[in-house]
Amino acid sequence: MNAKPPVCLRRPRKHINRVIWLKAIKGYNKSPLLNPNIPDVYNNLGVALRATGKLEAAVACYRRSLSMRPGSASVFSNMGNALREMGRLQTSVVCHQQAIKLTPNNPEPFYNLGLALRDLGEVDKALACFDKTLAVKDDHVDCRWDRALTLLTKGDYKRGFEEYEWRWKLQRSPPRGFSQPQWDGGEIPGKTLLVHQEQGFGDLIHFARYLPLLKARSKAATLIVEVHPELARLFSTIDGVDKVVDKGAALPKFDAFVPIMSLARIFDTEVATIESEGPYLAAPEMETLKLPASLENQRKIGIA
Repeated sequence: MNAKPPVCLRRPRKHINRVIWLKAIKGYNKSPLLNPNIPDVYNNLGVALRATGKLEAAVACYRRSLSMRPGSASVFSNMGNALREMGRLQTSVVCHQQAIKLTPNNPEPFYNLGLALRDLGEVDKALACFDKTLAVKDDHVDCRWDRALTLLTKGDYKRGFEEYEWRWKLQRSPPRGFSQPQWDGGEIPGKTLLVHQEQGFGDLIHFARYLPLLKARSKAATLIVEVHPELARLFSTIDGVDKVVDKGAALPKFDAFVPIMSLARIFDTEVATIESEGPYLAAPEMETLKLPASLENQRKIGIA
Protein backbone atom coordinates (compact mmCIF):
# COMPACT_ATOMS: atom_id res chain seq x y z
CA MET A 1 0.00 0.00 0.00
CA ASN A 2 2.41 2.73 -1.10
CA ALA A 3 2.47 5.51 -3.63
CA LYS A 4 4.09 3.41 -6.33
CA PRO A 5 1.70 1.73 -8.79
CA PRO A 6 -1.96 2.10 -7.71
CA VAL A 7 -3.22 -0.91 -5.81
CA CYS A 8 -5.97 -3.05 -7.36
CA LEU A 9 -7.41 -5.62 -4.98
CA ARG A 10 -10.54 -7.75 -5.37
CA ARG A 11 -10.88 -8.18 -1.61
CA PRO A 12 -8.84 -6.81 1.30
CA ARG A 13 -5.87 -8.90 2.32
CA LYS A 14 -7.04 -10.42 5.59
CA HIS A 15 -3.54 -11.34 6.69
CA ILE A 16 -2.73 -7.65 7.11
CA ASN A 17 -3.54 -6.62 10.67
CA ARG A 18 -6.33 -4.08 11.11
CA VAL A 19 -3.97 -1.93 13.18
CA ILE A 20 -1.67 -1.66 10.18
CA TRP A 21 -4.57 -0.57 7.96
CA LEU A 22 -5.51 2.11 10.50
CA LYS A 23 -1.93 3.37 10.59
CA ALA A 24 -1.97 3.50 6.78
CA ILE A 25 -5.18 5.55 6.84
CA LYS A 26 -3.62 7.97 9.33
CA GLY A 27 -0.57 8.40 7.12
CA TYR A 28 -2.53 8.86 3.90
CA ASN A 29 -4.79 11.41 5.59
CA LYS A 30 -1.73 13.54 6.32
CA SER A 31 -0.38 13.39 2.78
CA PRO A 32 -2.95 15.76 1.15
CA LEU A 33 -2.00 18.42 3.69
CA LEU A 34 1.47 18.41 2.15
CA ASN A 35 0.41 17.90 -1.46
CA PRO A 36 -3.30 17.52 -2.32
CA ASN A 37 -2.68 16.70 -5.98
CA ILE A 38 -1.32 13.13 -5.89
CA PRO A 39 -4.02 10.77 -7.23
CA ASP A 40 -2.29 7.61 -5.99
CA VAL A 41 -2.63 8.81 -2.39
CA TYR A 42 -6.43 8.91 -2.68
CA ASN A 43 -6.51 5.55 -4.42
CA ASN A 44 -4.38 3.89 -1.76
CA LEU A 45 -6.35 5.59 1.01
CA GLY A 46 -9.46 4.10 -0.59
CA VAL A 47 -7.89 0.64 -0.46
CA ALA A 48 -7.12 1.04 3.25
CA LEU A 49 -10.60 2.38 4.01
CA ARG A 50 -12.21 -0.49 2.16
CA ALA A 51 -10.12 -2.96 4.15
CA THR A 52 -11.53 -1.52 7.37
CA GLY A 53 -15.12 -1.62 6.13
CA LYS A 54 -15.50 2.10 5.37
CA LEU A 55 -16.86 1.54 1.88
CA GLU A 56 -18.59 4.88 1.30
CA ALA A 57 -15.43 6.73 2.26
CA ALA A 58 -13.38 4.44 0.02
CA VAL A 59 -15.59 5.20 -2.97
CA ALA A 60 -15.27 8.92 -2.27
CA CYS A 61 -11.48 8.55 -2.34
CA TYR A 62 -11.58 6.66 -5.63
CA ARG A 63 -13.75 9.37 -7.16
CA ARG A 64 -11.30 12.01 -5.97
CA SER A 65 -8.41 10.07 -7.51
CA LEU A 66 -10.28 9.77 -10.82
CA SER A 67 -11.00 13.50 -10.88
CA MET A 68 -7.24 13.99 -11.05
CA ARG A 69 -6.46 11.08 -13.37
CA PRO A 70 -9.59 9.96 -15.27
CA GLY A 71 -7.77 7.25 -17.20
CA SER A 72 -6.75 5.01 -14.30
CA ALA A 73 -8.02 1.48 -14.89
CA SER A 74 -6.87 0.28 -11.48
CA VAL A 75 -8.89 2.95 -9.67
CA PHE A 76 -11.98 2.07 -11.68
CA SER A 77 -11.44 -1.56 -10.68
CA ASN A 78 -10.98 -0.67 -7.03
CA MET A 79 -14.11 1.44 -7.04
CA GLY A 80 -16.05 -1.29 -8.81
CA ASN A 81 -15.00 -3.80 -6.17
CA ALA A 82 -16.08 -1.52 -3.32
CA LEU A 83 -19.41 -0.83 -5.01
CA ARG A 84 -19.97 -4.55 -5.43
CA GLU A 85 -19.46 -5.07 -1.70
CA MET A 86 -22.01 -2.33 -1.09
CA GLY A 87 -24.54 -4.12 -3.32
CA ARG A 88 -24.49 -1.37 -5.96
CA LEU A 89 -23.98 -3.91 -8.69
CA GLN A 90 -25.05 -1.99 -11.78
CA THR A 91 -22.65 0.84 -10.99
CA SER A 92 -19.95 -1.72 -10.20
CA VAL A 93 -20.42 -3.25 -13.64
CA VAL A 94 -20.00 0.17 -15.28
CA CYS A 95 -16.74 0.74 -13.39
CA HIS A 96 -15.28 -2.60 -14.43
CA GLN A 97 -16.35 -2.09 -18.04
CA GLN A 98 -14.50 1.22 -18.01
CA ALA A 99 -11.40 -0.50 -16.61
CA ILE A 100 -11.57 -3.02 -19.45
CA LYS A 101 -11.76 -0.23 -22.04
CA LEU A 102 -8.65 1.33 -20.56
CA THR A 103 -6.65 -1.93 -20.27
CA PRO A 104 -8.22 -4.51 -22.61
CA ASN A 105 -5.36 -6.97 -22.21
CA ASN A 106 -5.42 -7.03 -18.40
CA PRO A 107 -7.14 -10.15 -17.01
CA GLU A 108 -8.13 -8.60 -13.66
CA PRO A 109 -10.89 -6.23 -14.87
CA PHE A 110 -12.56 -9.12 -16.70
CA TYR A 111 -12.43 -11.19 -13.52
CA ASN A 112 -13.87 -8.40 -11.40
CA LEU A 113 -16.60 -7.75 -13.97
CA GLY A 114 -17.45 -11.45 -13.90
CA LEU A 115 -17.97 -11.33 -10.13
CA ALA A 116 -20.35 -8.39 -10.40
CA LEU A 117 -22.28 -10.00 -13.25
CA ARG A 118 -22.58 -13.25 -11.31
CA ASP A 119 -24.03 -11.35 -8.35
CA LEU A 120 -26.56 -9.82 -10.76
CA GLY A 121 -27.57 -13.31 -11.89
CA GLU A 122 -25.97 -12.92 -15.33
CA VAL A 123 -24.28 -16.30 -15.05
CA ASP A 124 -23.39 -16.87 -18.70
CA LYS A 125 -21.95 -13.37 -19.06
CA ALA A 126 -19.95 -13.91 -15.87
CA LEU A 127 -18.53 -17.18 -17.20
CA ALA A 128 -17.54 -15.43 -20.45
CA CYS A 129 -15.59 -12.89 -18.39
CA PHE A 130 -13.88 -15.61 -16.38
CA ASP A 131 -12.93 -17.37 -19.62
CA LYS A 132 -11.32 -14.17 -20.89
CA THR A 133 -9.35 -13.89 -17.67
CA LEU A 134 -8.12 -17.47 -17.94
CA ALA A 135 -7.23 -17.04 -21.60
CA VAL A 136 -4.59 -14.56 -20.43
CA LYS A 137 -3.72 -16.11 -17.06
CA ASP A 138 -4.61 -19.80 -17.01
CA ASP A 139 -3.48 -20.33 -13.41
CA HIS A 140 -5.53 -17.48 -11.91
CA VAL A 141 -6.54 -19.39 -8.77
CA ASP A 142 -9.27 -17.05 -7.53
CA CYS A 143 -10.84 -16.96 -10.98
CA ARG A 144 -10.75 -20.76 -11.21
CA TRP A 145 -12.47 -20.98 -7.83
CA ASP A 146 -15.18 -18.46 -8.68
CA ARG A 147 -15.68 -20.07 -12.07
CA ALA A 148 -16.28 -23.38 -10.30
CA LEU A 149 -18.90 -21.84 -8.03
CA THR A 150 -20.57 -20.15 -11.00
CA LEU A 151 -20.72 -23.38 -13.01
CA LEU A 152 -22.27 -25.14 -10.02
CA THR A 153 -24.77 -22.31 -9.65
CA LYS A 154 -25.72 -22.81 -13.28
CA GLY A 155 -26.19 -26.53 -12.71
CA ASP A 156 -23.20 -27.51 -14.85
CA TYR A 157 -22.01 -30.02 -12.25
CA LYS A 158 -19.69 -31.94 -14.56
CA ARG A 159 -17.43 -28.98 -15.30
CA GLY A 160 -18.15 -27.30 -11.98
CA PHE A 161 -16.85 -30.12 -9.82
CA GLU A 162 -13.80 -30.55 -12.06
CA GLU A 163 -12.97 -26.88 -11.53
CA TYR A 164 -13.81 -27.19 -7.82
CA GLU A 165 -10.51 -29.03 -7.30
CA TRP A 166 -8.80 -25.64 -7.58
CA ARG A 167 -9.88 -25.02 -3.96
CA TRP A 168 -6.64 -26.70 -2.88
CA LYS A 169 -4.65 -23.87 -4.49
CA LEU A 170 -6.36 -21.23 -2.33
CA GLN A 171 -4.29 -19.95 0.58
CA ARG A 172 -7.21 -20.51 2.97
CA SER A 173 -7.64 -24.20 2.13
CA PRO A 174 -4.30 -25.97 1.68
CA PRO A 175 -4.38 -29.75 1.10
CA ARG A 176 -3.82 -32.03 4.07
CA GLY A 177 -0.46 -33.30 2.85
CA PHE A 178 -0.86 -37.02 3.56
CA SER A 179 1.96 -39.30 2.46
CA GLN A 180 -0.57 -41.86 1.21
CA PRO A 181 -1.92 -41.49 -2.33
CA GLN A 182 -5.26 -39.86 -3.10
CA TRP A 183 -7.93 -42.33 -4.21
CA ASP A 184 -8.72 -42.02 -7.91
CA GLY A 185 -11.98 -43.95 -7.96
CA GLY A 186 -10.55 -47.38 -8.64
CA GLU A 187 -11.05 -50.70 -6.88
CA ILE A 188 -8.98 -51.22 -3.72
CA PRO A 189 -10.36 -54.38 -2.07
CA GLY A 190 -8.70 -55.24 1.23
CA LYS A 191 -7.35 -51.70 1.63
CA THR A 192 -8.39 -48.96 4.03
CA LEU A 193 -9.69 -45.70 2.60
CA LEU A 194 -9.93 -42.45 4.58
CA VAL A 195 -12.60 -39.94 3.60
CA HIS A 196 -11.49 -36.76 5.30
CA GLN A 197 -13.59 -33.88 6.52
CA GLU A 198 -13.60 -30.48 4.85
CA GLN A 199 -15.70 -27.35 5.23
CA GLY A 200 -18.88 -27.17 7.31
CA PHE A 201 -21.66 -29.34 8.68
CA GLY A 202 -24.00 -28.77 5.75
CA ASP A 203 -21.38 -29.73 3.16
CA LEU A 204 -20.53 -32.95 5.00
CA ILE A 205 -24.17 -33.96 5.35
CA HIS A 206 -24.85 -33.14 1.72
CA PHE A 207 -21.92 -35.11 0.32
CA ALA A 208 -22.42 -38.05 2.66
CA ARG A 209 -24.78 -39.41 -0.01
CA TYR A 210 -21.72 -40.69 -1.87
CA LEU A 211 -20.40 -42.87 0.95
CA PRO A 212 -22.52 -45.97 0.18
CA LEU A 213 -21.51 -45.63 -3.49
CA LEU A 214 -17.90 -45.31 -2.43
CA LYS A 215 -18.09 -48.59 -0.58
CA ALA A 216 -19.33 -50.33 -3.72
CA ARG A 217 -16.91 -48.59 -6.13
CA SER A 218 -13.88 -49.46 -4.01
CA LYS A 219 -14.94 -53.11 -3.83
CA ALA A 220 -15.62 -53.13 -0.11
CA ALA A 221 -12.52 -51.32 1.10
CA THR A 222 -12.58 -50.55 4.81
CA LEU A 223 -14.08 -47.10 4.98
CA ILE A 224 -12.96 -44.58 7.65
CA VAL A 225 -14.78 -41.24 7.67
CA GLU A 226 -13.46 -38.17 9.49
CA VAL A 227 -16.12 -35.65 10.56
CA HIS A 228 -16.78 -32.89 13.05
CA PRO A 229 -17.37 -34.52 16.47
CA GLU A 230 -20.96 -33.27 16.51
CA LEU A 231 -21.72 -35.35 13.41
CA ALA A 232 -20.04 -38.58 14.49
CA ARG A 233 -23.17 -40.40 15.70
CA LEU A 234 -25.14 -39.31 12.64
CA PHE A 235 -22.49 -40.54 10.19
CA SER A 236 -22.26 -43.85 12.00
CA THR A 237 -25.73 -44.64 10.59
CA ILE A 238 -24.57 -44.53 6.94
CA ASP A 239 -24.38 -47.84 5.10
CA GLY A 240 -20.82 -48.84 4.29
CA VAL A 241 -19.08 -46.67 6.88
CA ASP A 242 -16.86 -48.92 9.01
CA LYS A 243 -15.41 -46.33 11.38
CA VAL A 244 -16.07 -42.66 12.18
CA VAL A 245 -13.21 -40.51 13.50
CA ASP A 246 -13.57 -37.09 15.09
CA LYS A 247 -11.81 -34.22 13.37
CA GLY A 248 -8.65 -33.47 15.33
CA ALA A 249 -8.31 -36.98 16.75
CA ALA A 250 -5.45 -39.30 15.82
CA LEU A 251 -6.14 -41.07 12.54
CA PRO A 252 -5.86 -44.85 12.27
CA LYS A 253 -3.69 -46.39 9.58
CA PHE A 254 -5.04 -46.09 6.03
CA ASP A 255 -3.82 -46.84 2.51
CA ALA A 256 -5.41 -44.02 0.53
CA PHE A 257 -7.49 -40.92 1.16
CA VAL A 258 -10.10 -38.80 -0.57
CA PRO A 259 -11.59 -35.42 0.41
CA ILE A 260 -15.32 -35.88 0.85
CA MET A 261 -16.23 -33.03 -1.52
CA SER A 262 -14.15 -34.56 -4.31
CA LEU A 263 -16.54 -37.50 -4.47
CA ALA A 264 -18.98 -35.59 -6.69
CA ARG A 265 -16.26 -35.27 -9.34
CA ILE A 266 -15.13 -38.88 -9.00
CA PHE A 267 -18.69 -40.10 -9.50
CA ASP A 268 -19.20 -37.83 -12.57
CA THR A 269 -22.15 -36.08 -10.98
CA GLU A 270 -24.63 -34.36 -13.26
CA VAL A 271 -28.13 -33.04 -12.56
CA ALA A 272 -29.68 -36.25 -13.88
CA THR A 273 -27.35 -38.54 -11.92
CA ILE A 274 -27.35 -37.03 -8.42
CA GLU A 275 -27.55 -39.88 -5.96
CA SER A 276 -30.99 -39.53 -4.36
CA GLU A 277 -32.52 -42.98 -4.00
CA GLY A 278 -33.91 -43.20 -0.51
CA PRO A 279 -32.51 -41.69 2.68
CA TYR A 280 -28.79 -42.16 3.27
CA LEU A 281 -28.94 -40.91 6.86
CA ALA A 282 -30.94 -42.23 9.81
CA ALA A 283 -31.64 -40.78 13.23
CA PRO A 284 -29.07 -42.15 15.68
CA GLU A 285 -30.24 -43.68 18.93
CA MET A 286 -30.70 -41.09 21.66
CA GLU A 287 -29.59 -43.01 24.72
CA THR A 288 -28.67 -39.96 26.79
CA LEU A 289 -31.77 -37.86 26.17
CA LYS A 290 -34.98 -38.62 28.04
CA LEU A 291 -37.97 -36.45 27.35
CA PRO A 292 -40.50 -36.01 30.14
CA ALA A 293 -43.95 -37.44 29.69
CA SER A 294 -46.44 -35.03 28.15
CA LEU A 295 -50.14 -34.63 28.58
CA GLU A 296 -52.35 -36.51 26.17
CA ASN A 297 -52.95 -33.63 23.73
CA GLN A 298 -49.55 -31.98 23.93
CA ARG A 299 -46.88 -32.22 21.27
CA LYS A 300 -43.15 -32.42 21.89
CA ILE A 301 -41.28 -29.88 19.79
CA GLY A 302 -37.50 -29.96 19.50
CA ILE A 303 -35.51 -26.88 18.48
CA ALA A 304 -31.93 -27.29 17.28
